[in-house]
Amino acid sequence: MIVSVVVFFSLLINIVCLTISILNYKRDFFIRWISGILHQSVRISGVQISWCGFNFIIGFQNVFIVNPTTCQKSLFQIEQLDINIDLLYSLFHWKLSPRYLVLSGAQFNVSEIDIKKLLAGKKITDCNGRMSSNLESVENILLWVSKQSNVIAKATNVNYCTFRGSVVSIKNLYVTVSGGTLYHRIIGVGDLSQKIPTRFWFFITVVPNNINLYIKIKNVVFKQLVDSLFLRKYFKNFSISSGKGKIQLWVKFHNGILKSLKSLIVGNHVRLTLKEKCLLSFDCISANLLWKAYVNGWRLLGNHIFFQTVEKGQWLKYNPKIRVIFKNTMHTILKKIRSLFSKDICLLFEKLGYHPRKFKRLYRKTQLFGKLHQFSVLYLTRKEKPYYCLRVTFTDLNFRPWDSLLAGSQLSGSVEITPLRGTLQLKSNVRIDKASKAFFEDSFALKQLDLMTRWYWYSTRWNVAILKLHTID
Repeated sequence: MIVSVVVFFSLLINIVCLTISILNYKRDFFIRWISGILHQSVRISGVQISWCGFNFIIGFQNVFIVNPTTCQKSLFQIEQLDINIDLLYSLFHWKLSPRYLVLSGAQFNVSEIDIKKLLAGKKITDCNGRMSSNLESVENILLWVSKQSNVIAKATNVNYCTFRGSVVSIKNLYVTVSGGTLYHRIIGVGDLSQKIPTRFWFFITVVPNNINLYIKIKNVVFKQLVDSLFLRKYFKNFSISSGKGKIQLWVKFHNGILKSLKSLIVGNHVRLTLKEKCLLSFDCISANLLWKAYVNGWRLLGNHIFFQTVEKGQWLKYNPKIRVIFKNTMHTILKKIRSLFSKDICLLFEKLGYHPRKFKRLYRKTQLFGKLHQFSVLYLTRKEKPYYCLRVTFTDLNFRPWDSLLAGSQLSGSVEITPLRGTLQLKSNVRIDKASKAFFEDSFALKQLDLMTRWYWYSTRWNVAILKLHTID
């Protein structure tokens, strides 16, 4: 019985296929039907019916999603809209019921400023006259997509107008949207139209008041990423002039506000500029970064950071950790490096483009050599005076005399320095060499040295205290 009904229903559809040319002249039924499916008023130029295996498909050419207030101006146009019909459901309910929608050849013009206004709940306008848009508003488009339960978009192009007026073109976008009233899942892949094409993948889950986004990008141009409106306010004194790589992002929004961002970044030949003065360059860099928002500030944590520079054909490798906290208009910066050879410090600064004259002169005269461990710098911006704290542990440290300072070799210990106090610990076999007549006339060696000293600023003068001193000559 059921087989007979299916055959009859298929025969009826084939009869409709034979009369499709007539239905194109009287297509009001299809217009009302598709308007109900899309939850928007539409205009169409043609109707086609076809079979793909056991799937019955109704196709519409040049579908215009029109503004419901004017019923004339189109929100956007779709070259081809195919609706896959659920035959069994349609058979039992005796009405055409769609299984999923396939959109082909759609094009959108979107302004970055409009998206920010949308997230802030403000009224959206066009792209400030810089680009003719066939969108009445981005909000209507997102609202329309949110009402769909199963949609596939193919060969879709998006022109993205940035806040600086440049246009980022996304080509060959393939997107699938699935879900229900309270949950949506969006998966897609596309290409950024550039001299070097950038391929990206994304996965979005949408629930009430929350959006989770995952993005994977290959051959990304870092300059274009940092120029984004959303990142620009966090990097006002930071710019990238060159560099390519790949990025993975995990982003969370709550009520349209960015709450957290986690990223894995790998880049090559990256050049950065800080405050238009300090130029930094990296031949190879990788890092895990975590940014999280709070009520009165934000925090940026960087770990598993690894970067390399090339000096005379040899790779110099470094593994720092960075933590930045912004709270009540004040910054706290903490930087850590697990280990670093002192002979590489000057080479590293030169490679990065940072050339402090006093440091270079001191380094050249003392010929500092040794290995630094757990090197950390804490910097806190304050209204009255910035605060800093430098901590480092060192082994096999050697240096030459400079001015009235002593020279030494095979030193091991640690040092901690702040603006008002400091601590120095030395515990090793050590050789003290002749420095100047202000100290010793001849060089001498100590078999063992165990020293702990502190200095601090009190009232109007510096005070020095030797807490421990043990020597064997």
